[in-house]
Amino acid sequence: MVMIDWVSAKIPFHYPGIISDGEVVSVTRDGEVEYAVRKRLSIRGSHDGAITLRTIEVDADGNTVLAELSGNPVKFLQGHNLFGSDDLLNLVAELSYGWLRS
Repeated sequence: MVMIDWVSAKIPFHYPGIISDGEVVSVTRDGEVEYAVRKRLSIRGSHDGAITLRTIEVDADGNTVLAELSGNPVKFLQGHNLFGSDDLLNLVAELSYGWLRS
């Protein structure tokens, strides 16, 4: 059986506010901000597996409408990599729901 070991995905996701663990900012020598990138927020599962999550796009009110997640969905949900699923869409859906419960 083939098992999905890692998922990195951008998903439509509504969340009130911005999901991040701060920002990394690049500043020129003249003091101008070149760019800012949101840091990934690490979410621990019930079995000490972790995924990372951050906001990619916001709506006019500053709420998250597109999020990026990355991590091992099986380890996050089950706590081990011994067996798992090859159903990518279901894993992403479960992972998205799972981080809300954490």
